[in-house]
Amino acid sequence: MSQQVMLNIPMDSETKENVDNLFDRLGFNLTNAVNDFLRYCLQEEDVPFYDIEREKAEYAAKIARSEQQSREGKVTSFTFEELESLDDMESADIVHFLKTRQAEQRAERERAARGVLHD
Repeated sequence: MSQQVMLNIPMDSETKENVDNLFDRLGFNLTNAVNDFLRYCLQEEDVPFYDIEREKAEYAAKIARSEQQSREGKVTSFTFEELESLDDMESADIVHFLKTRQAEQRAERERAARGVLHD
């Protein structure tokens, strides 16, 4: 018999509580569900709800969209420090940061189009 190991899965507390309540109503728990799911994946050598072809198509579409935006001059750049700082931000702060950056770069493109180097 193989040795038991612990699996630590980060999850927001609301999802955890809702999953625990659902599985309790269904008569089992998260540990049993995860173990059964992983055994199923191993047996079938597949993830039942993961469509790899769809993922590839979506990724290719994102690359094509990115390339088109680059050709149109709609590229946003970030410093490494800015990207690292996103790790410490809440999602609302990240959205605010990105919208601010977008507005700054839009204004910069408009100034460049008018031939203005600085405000």
